[in-house]
Amino acid sequence: MSETGLETIRFPVAGMTCVACVGHIEHAVRTIEGVRRVRVDLRRETATVSREPALVSNAELAAAVEAAGYRADLSAAVAVPADEAPQLARPPPRALNHRAAQTSHPSAAGAGSPRPAPACTLTLGPAETAGLTKS
Repeated sequence: MSETGLETIRFPVAGMTCVACVGHIEHAVRTIEGVRRVRVDLRRETATVSREPALVSNAELAAAVEAAGYRADLSAAVAVPADEAPQLARPPPRALNHRAAQTSHPSAAGAGSPRPAPACTLTLGPAETAGLTKS
């Protein structure tokens, strides 16, 4: 734990498939009183959280992740060294106006009703598909 009273931990999160999933988890965890920073890594399937341990328990973190629809394994949480924790800082994502996103698609113009937003998809590039074989 650092001299400021914050503790930073990293733990596995399962069930993510896209960047929207990352945003859902970050938002859910960020709303907990005592959480100072959160970063979710889709590729590594982890969440890194700086928190005030007197205010935020592992159970609260797990509950927030699970309420967002994902699985958190806090039993596998590890402490993050203090020199790595400042890398967590980044501005919160901009709010998305879902109504504007649904109606701003060119094909929705003049259609009279909003189009649903596209479903989440994950596109793998050559680096991610290396070693995969067709069945």
